[in-house]
Amino acid sequence: VGVFEYDARSGRQRFSARCRTIWGLRDDEEPTPERIRELIHPDDRTATDVAAASLRPDGPGEFLVEHRIVRPDGSVRWVETRGRTFFEGTGAQRRAVRSLGTMLDVTERKRAERELAGTIRALQESELRFRTIFEQSNDFIFTADLEQRITSCNPAVAAALGLAPAEIVGRSIGEFIAPEQFERTTAMLMRKLREAGTTRYEVEVRGSDGRTLTWEVNSTLTHGPNGRPAGLHAIARDVTEQRRIRSALELSESRFRAIQETSIDGFMVLSSIRDAAGTIVDFRWEYVNEAGARIVGRPRDWFPGRRLLVEMPGNGEDGLFDAYRHVVESGEALTREFTYRHEGMDVYLRMVAARADDGFAVTFADLTEKRRAEERIRRSEARLRSFADSIPALAWSSDAAGGARFFNRQWYEYTG
Repeated sequence: VGVFEYDARSGRQRFSARCRTIWGLRDDEEPTPERIRELIHPDDRTATDVAAASLRPDGPGEFLVEHRIVRPDGSVRWVETRGRTFFEGTGAQRRAVRSLGTMLDVTERKRAERELAGTIRALQESELRFRTIFEQSNDFIFTADLEQRITSCNPAVAAALGLAPAEIVGRSIGEFIAPEQFERTTAMLMRKLREAGTTRYEVEVRGSDGRTLTWEVNSTLTHGPNGRPAGLHAIARDVTEQRRIRSALELSESRFRAIQETSIDGFMVLSSIRDAAGTIVDFRWEYVNEAGARIVGRPRDWFPGRRLLVEMPGNGEDGLFDAYRHVVESGEALTREFTYRHEGMDVYLRMVAARADDGFAVTFADLTEKRRAEERIRRSEARLRSFADSIPALAWSSDAAGGARFFNRQWYEYTG
C-alpha cells in the first residue's frame, strides 16, 4: 500500500516510494496535481473531482475512488485511492489543511472481477439457453439420481406421459416401464454408464392412458462436486412410429424375399450407371434371385456389382439395352418375348420390365422348352394333315358330341 499526503495550503503533494512505483514516477519527479491528473485515464478523470470535493469546507472530508492510470511506459493499471481531509477553524472560517490517504494497485483484483463477471454472465447465458431448450424442446429431457428416481423433466415428457411434471418428479423410472424390462434395462444402463459414461438404448414406456410408446434414449452419467457419479441426464425421442414402419418394412422385405426365392421365374434389379452429362451408359446388377441365376446360367453371387453391357453385350446388340433405358427414362413398362442367343445362351424368354428408382426391375420366364414342345406339336400336326390330305378318301374327325373337328382336303373338294 502506498501513502500520500496533500498540503492544501501549499498545493504540494508527497508520495511514498510505493505510490511512485504504482504510478510509474521517477524518484526525482514531482507528483504535482497537474501531473497526476495527466496520468489518470481520460475516461476516469472525474475521479479527481471526487477527491477535490473533499477539500471544500462543506465537503464530505473523506473519499474513496477506483480509477485507471496510464503510466509513462504506456501500461494501464487500476488504482484504489482512499483518503481523508483535515480541517481547521469552524463555520465560515473552516478550511482544509491537508489530506492523507493510501493507494493500492487493484489491477489483478479488477481483472479477476471481470473474469468472474464474465463467467457469471456465461453461466447465466448457458442456463438461459439450457432452460429454453429444456422447456421448448420436442425431445424428452429428464434427469434422475442413481436410484433411478426422476429429479426433473421437461414439458415434453409430461405431455407424452399424460401427467403434470409435478406428478412425475420424485417417482421411479420403473413406474413407467414394464418391471422385467426395467430390471434388465437398469442393469445394462448402469453398467454401460460406469464403463463409458454414456449409452443409447430403446425402452418401452407406458403412458397414463395405457398406451405403450417406444423411446430411444441417450443417457449420460453426471458427477457431483467430489467427482463421484451422482445421477444421469437423458434425452429421448419417440420412435414408436419409426419402429412400426421399420417392422413393416422388415415384414415387406421378408415377404419379397420369400416370393422371389420361391418363384420359378427369374427376377433381377439393376441400377443405372450415368456419365457426367447424366446419360445412362450401362446398368449394374443389384439383386438376382435363384431362378434368374439358373436361367442365365451363372452363379448367383456372380451378379452383384457387375455391369450389364460388359458381361452380356448381347443386350446391346439386340436392342434390349435401349429398351431398358427407355423404361427408366419414361417410366413405361416393357413386355416382350424374344430369343436370346449370346454369351453361350440359346433361350426364348418372356419378360416384363418396369422402372425401380434410378434403374429397373425385370421378371422373365424361360419359355424355351414350351416353345420347342409347341414346335414339335405344329410339325406333328403338319405331318398328320399332309398324310390325311394324301389318302384317296374322305377323312374327318369329330368330338364326343358329334361336333366336326377336322376334314381332309378330299372332303372339301368332294363337297365343295
